[in-house]
Amino acid sequence: MQVQKTEVAGRSPAAPPAVLLDRTARTDHNGSRAPDGHCRAGEPQLVPGGNTAIFARVRAVRIAQIAAIEQLVETFGQLSPGRVCLVGAGPGDAGLVTIKGAVRISQADLIVYDQLVSPELLGLAHPRAERIFVGKQAGCHTLPQEQINRLLIEHARAGKRVVRLKGGDPFVFGRGGEECEALAEAGVGFEVVPGVTAAVAAP
Repeated sequence: MQVQKTEVAGRSPAAPPAVLLDRTARTDHNGSRAPDGHCRAGEPQLVPGGNTAIFARVRAVRIAQIAAIEQLVETFGQLSPGRVCLVGAGPGDAGLVTIKGAVRISQADLIVYDQLVSPELLGLAHPRAERIFVGKQAGCHTLPQEQINRLLIEHARAGKRVVRLKGGDPFVFGRGGEECEALAEAGVGFEVVPGVTAAVAAP
């Protein structure tokens, strides 16, 4: 079965994390789109006819966002190349992922994600990060578990920073233990960022 895959080549390893940055379209004070139709993280620009005061406020917010992200990265450290991080996506709402989980998503070169992962969480990834869907549902498995294990190992050995993004918690119905065993046997370094499983989450 064919793997669903999206890739943009040429990402610089030193590219800053994009987590929590606003990637919505830049607009002027009348709500019209900027010429290029999108914003660049940390680089708000004046739009013809725009309001200078609005521009200044947006710029201040983005500077604060970048400072907050840099502080989080300093707290949790970088995800090293050639390493895999199993991240629990939480019980569904993107806002319920842990802060460390969000930082790791933003640092990844590759995200291998499951069926129950919120699409908004993928928006935390760097724009150039590769995404591979390996979701499973009754009667339909995108990839067998053994192939998922090999996928993680191969990309980590290629020097990529890999995030295995799993719904809920990686070890509650998530087969995270099998993936950790496969990584350990292959000599690939990994870490685990737990998530809140829907089994115990508040309704």
